[in-house]
Amino acid sequence: MSVPKAAIPSLILHGTDHSSVNAKEVVFGWFSKLEKVIESGSYDRKDDIFLNDSWWRDVVTLSWAIRCLHGDQITECLKQAHEVKLSDLKPATSGVLVPQLVDMGPFTLVETAFTFQTKYGSGSGYLRLGNTAPGTWKAWIILTKLEELRGYEELHKLSAGPNWSSPSDDAKYESMSQQRPRVLIIGAGHSGLSLCARLKQLGVPALLVDKLSRVGESWRRRYMNLTLHDPIWENHMPYLKFPETFPTWVPRKQIADWLEHYQAIMQLPIRLNTTVTDAKWDGKEKLWTVHLEKDGTQTFLKVAHVVLATGFHSDTPYVPPFEGLEEFRGPIVHSTQYKTASEVPDYESKRWIVIGSSSSGQDIAQDLAEAGADVTMLQRDANMIYSLNSKVNVVGAAYCKPGISTSEADILAASMPIPVAATLMVGATQMIYQMDKELLDRVGKSEFKFLTGVDGRGLLDLILTKGGGHYPDQGSLKYIADGTIKVKQCYDGIKRLTSKGVVLADGREIEGDAIVMATGYMHADHTLRKVFGDDFVEKSVFGGNIVKDNELVGLFTCIGHPGAWFMAGSFAFNRPGSLNLALQIKAVEVGLNPAHYAST
Repeated sequence: MSVPKAAIPSLILHGTDHSSVNAKEVVFGWFSKLEKVIESGSYDRKDDIFLNDSWWRDVVTLSWAIRCLHGDQITECLKQAHEVKLSDLKPATSGVLVPQLVDMGPFTLVETAFTFQTKYGSGSGYLRLGNTAPGTWKAWIILTKLEELRGYEELHKLSAGPNWSSPSDDAKYESMSQQRPRVLIIGAGHSGLSLCARLKQLGVPALLVDKLSRVGESWRRRYMNLTLHDPIWENHMPYLKFPETFPTWVPRKQIADWLEHYQAIMQLPIRLNTTVTDAKWDGKEKLWTVHLEKDGTQTFLKVAHVVLATGFHSDTPYVPPFEGLEEFRGPIVHSTQYKTASEVPDYESKRWIVIGSSSSGQDIAQDLAEAGADVTMLQRDANMIYSLNSKVNVVGAAYCKPGISTSEADILAASMPIPVAATLMVGATQMIYQMDKELLDRVGKSEFKFLTGVDGRGLLDLILTKGGGHYPDQGSLKYIADGTIKVKQCYDGIKRLTSKGVVLADGREIEGDAIVMATGYMHADHTLRKVFGDDFVEKSVFGGNIVKDNELVGLFTCIGHPGAWFMAGSFAFNRPGSLNLALQIKAVEVGLNPAHYAST
């Protein structure tokens, strides 16, 4: 799959005198024009306020979906805006995202965050205006994101009474969620926990189920040097931030314990040691019958919604069916089974082969190298590698603007359409190479291949086509650079295994005594099939590819069947994404979106 990239519109190049432009007046003027077009239905005036190559990213505001429309499709957005009575657009008056001039590459833009109202509720957005002629500002990109349903506000925002929740209220919610939940969330990782917390605040009875014995257990079972590869300020959970004393790159055990405490503090209903064996839909009742198994005992629940919150990949390790697997004389373990070198008898006398060069492969190779073992990493295609400084200041730039709040950063991060972000990320990849040139050039003296942006590929290409393939340096790159971690690269991969090691497709043989398969997991549809069956998967709207409306299909939304939903991604993805999904479910529950059941 190729990632679509957007052309950057023709705008006036630098030369704009910032002192001559009142960004606030420009924004107010543009909002006034937009509201007149929406209210009057004068859609033929679109070109007066939008660039020809403009984008409108809409998150559950103009429709009960997540869409990103482009060019002439903006007319459809204007019609929908008229239908939902989009109005009262007001630019931010405080914070970091107030109206301002922003230099982006060779252009100067007017940008602002804003709030709005619709007949259903209120929300926030972000606007980027470009000038095609002196004094003429038109929209290049606009984001609208519903954040609250009128009359169904989150409980913690209600001011009536001494408190938003009492012990008896919590007990009633727990009982309802355990006995008669409306929503069953499969998976109690950060995704499922985030959604459950959101639904509780919206008064929707929801129950988490997880096959493991403790919340956070999947983290505890991973290799010991695992940390989050995003800085802590990107990873706050809904309603509850990490303590300021936590390290920037949070280690696995601390994450595991934090998730466990989050579930307890937020009082989220859960059943552990519980596996979902299947789910069947009753179109007449508009309910799922979900069969559960715990300690050999079968039970069932009837719920209106089933949310798969088990990640972009399934929990089943992927082991490539290499020829000769049974011939290799030493141990072969998947990265999910690896803990640390010191737990392996005589680890220092073994020649280790790590198959895979993305994050897990890098972390495990680093652990082996630091333990003094002989380690060779096998790489197929090029990876994206970068320093932690580049991770923070380029890849995560939205979250490190001075003084920016988490909610502001979430809006800024959500505001860029994927095709535009993919284009800009190619340039950012080139910038990262220049920033990290000293380190990357030393790495480049080995066989290790990495993106520099010159071939038109950037970080987002790897994320969207591979679901990975990138690595913010946690320490392994210096070992690749100095040869402590040896690298053998072959685009055609592995031909076969032998009793002595691995034969690459180019004929080279790498001898070894132990192999770690850092080869990832089966795709998420593997889990979908186990829960819903093959027929469901074949008909579902799911895949993680950009195939419709320039969005990731089936993410934080319905996956093509009433009451079936999917969520996945990083902490930073799920914090706002969980609200997007919770609002869609709440809208169905209170009858605001009766069309949800139209396909039954």
